[in-house]
Amino acid sequence: MDITLIKIIARTFFFYFFVIIIMKLMGKRQLNQLQLSEFVITLLLSEIAADPITNTDKPIWYAIIPIFILFTLEILIPFLATKIPKVKELFDGVPSIVVCQGKLDQKQLKKNRISLDELLSEMRKKDIYDISDVEYAILEQNGQLSITPKTENLTITKKDLGIQDEECGISHPIVIDGHIHNYNLTLLGKDHKWLHRTLKQLGTHYKKVFLFSVDDAGNNTLILKE
Repeated sequence: MDITLIKIIARTFFFYFFVIIIMKLMGKRQLNQLQLSEFVITLLLSEIAADPITNTDKPIWYAIIPIFILFTLEILIPFLATKIPKVKELFDGVPSIVVCQGKLDQKQLKKNRISLDELLSEMRKKDIYDISDVEYAILEQNGQLSITPKTENLTITKKDLGIQDEECGISHPIVIDGHIHNYNLTLLGKDHKWLHRTLKQLGTHYKKVFLFSVDDAGNNTLILKE
């Protein structure tokens, strides 16, 4: 067998187990739970470890030393973050509130580059179909959206009280950030004339609308652009 191939195989096994050990020592979590600094280090580890596997002319120390430096940084930075708040804010960021007591914060959405479609999708995962039913929506430091429904809108609470509610179905977004969603409009059995007439009655135009949604019972939610 070619000596270069043997080196590649041996280095592949070595760095596979070496990186796994380093990641375990760092206490890595699942990818969707990584903070920004942790994600960057994970990418760097993979790049550094991959190079000497195929480039057999490079000593493996060229990879081991940078990996140990990254390991040291990953231990040191969280320690400093517990002592110095500014360090934590710099490397991990801070949570952002995008919905507060049913009110959408458009500036925070734009600042964090979250589309309204993405927010609505995350809401549906929580069985919430209208922004007004959200108590808080918070963009966490790891990029995930945490959504808390308003207590009075929880179905289980209404059932426990024996309250019979009108079946409103789900809220269909008709206009998002000035763009008409024709599929949802057709799904509701409506057309553009109805939309323009309705928005005119509400004193606005679809180009000025950030979100206009209508549920199956005909109730609507209107949020204008800021």
